[in-house]
Amino acid sequence: MSVLKRLRLNTRRDRGAVTAIVGLALVPTLMVGAVVVDGGRVFVERQRVQAAAEAGAFAGAARWAEGEVPCGAAVTEIAIANAADGDVACSSAGTASSGRVDVAVDAPVQTLFAGLLQRDSTTVDATASVSLGATSGVSGLRPVALCVGSAAVTAWRNSGFTSSQVYRVNLSADQGPCSQGVPGNWAVIDFDGGSNSNAQTQAWITAGYPGQVTAPSDLFGDPGIPSPSLNIDSLHGQTIFVPLYNNARFEGANAKFSIVSFASVTVVGSRLSGPASGRYVDVVFRRAVSTGPCCAPSSLSAGVTALSMCSFDNLGVCPE
Repeated sequence: MSVLKRLRLNTRRDRGAVTAIVGLALVPTLMVGAVVVDGGRVFVERQRVQAAAEAGAFAGAARWAEGEVPCGAAVTEIAIANAADGDVACSSAGTASSGRVDVAVDAPVQTLFAGLLQRDSTTVDATASVSLGATSGVSGLRPVALCVGSAAVTAWRNSGFTSSQVYRVNLSADQGPCSQGVPGNWAVIDFDGGSNSNAQTQAWITAGYPGQVTAPSDLFGDPGIPSPSLNIDSLHGQTIFVPLYNNARFEGANAKFSIVSFASVTVVGSRLSGPASGRYVDVVFRRAVSTGPCCAPSSLSAGVTALSMCSFDNLGVCPE
């Protein structure tokens, strides 16, 4: 055999060996690629499913706080909007004033390359829990505070925050806890401790105090509703947040009020002129969700609730 023929034969053999080696090397390379690519897909999908669980839990808690059922259709709709092919499970514990909503979502993930490992799909799951409780802080408060012991607030709380009645709250207090300390069912609160002009107080009446007021806190104020020089007619038909106070003490401009909770009311009407005994503000109480911190003792609740994520992805401890 000539030297040339031997070279050609060896070349063909080398090519065959290289092809075999490359073929063998491709198998683990493709397997690693499948793990990397599909692992990335699972990670992204898992983040999406976690967001779906959290959105569903917040939606359920918010609707519960506003008087609806905690695990209604909205929970599933919002969760599925974030995780299109997912299965959603929802449960609740406690009450709308002090409870929690738990949502679990699982969804299939179609894998691209893991078929090499005889696995065409996998499932990712996530959980989230949102707690509800009386808020301990509210922004945008109006400076007209209501005595927590007034007949109107008492009736609203006794109704389980379900009454739609119009309550007439007189400026002068009847016999009871609001007739002690300082007179009246209402007070004008000085939120920032300054010497506020009527213009500043009117700005708070119209648009709300821009800062956050927390409870419990002690604030100065004036007994009684704003005088006719301060216009609250602009509030008619509006739903607003107002502070609730107890333990009012001292007199006149030195009066001090202990803010203990908050209420949401729709102002229906008012009369601030004429004899003191005939002056009043008509309100309808509302259940509402505050963006303030959660959660104050439920015994202080007047239907204004805050939400807080207490557990996600099985991390965190929620109140029982």
